[in-house]
Formats: sequence, C-alpha cells, structure tokens
Amino acid sequence: MQIVSKPPHNKNVLQLLDWFDMPDCFLSVLERPVPCIDVYNLCMRQKGILDEPLAKIIIYVVEAARYCHNRGVFHRDIKAGNLLFNIDTMEVKLIDFGCGDLWQDTPYEEYAGNCT
Repeated sequence: MQIVSKPPHNKNVLQLLDWFDMPDCFLSVLERPVPCIDVYNLCMRQKGILDEPLAKIIIYVVEAARYCHNRGVFHRDIKAGNLLFNIDTMEVKLIDFGCGDLWQDTPYEEYAGNCT
C-alpha cells in the first residue's frame, strides 16, 4: 500500500492515508469513498447483467493493475469483492492489498488470495 500510495496517485487505487506500526500488527488508515458498493454485490443487484457504463469498470481495473505493476506491486487477489464502485461518480477503486507482493520475474512459489 505504501508503494502504490506514493504520488502521483491513481484514482482507481484506494489510497493509504497513514499507517502505524503497533506491537503485534500494523494499523492502516485508508480513504473511504462514499457511497460505494463492491463490484460483486453490484453484479448481484444487476443479476449479472451490466449495461455499457457499468461494464467500463473493467477498463478501470486494468488501469489500476497496470499502475500497480508499474510501481512494482502485484495485487494477487483482483476479484469483484476487492473492487469498490462509487455509485455517484461511476469510479472504481482497487482495494485489499493483503495478498499483495512485490513484482518478480520468477514464478511465485505460494498461492495467495481466495475464491470468493
């Protein structure tokens, strides 16, 4: 999150505003776009059918992933549940870098993410 939150920012990646190193964990302060719904629940509301303006979400996701790659970060868990869609601005933000890793040119040895 630190790497992808450095300027210049990308509007399609959730920003890390601050963080604290606690004795047994890290505490992250993240932006909170309102009103938002994750893309999984958006698709469920639409019964799996997205009109063209909503389908443009895919372009924003590709842009966010490319931005992360250019910063040397591999998200490793891009899925509908990790995308926040702002219903007022029609913007999408990539969230949840918990499975993220630094980009490497060699194969990753361990699986990251889940199937939900």
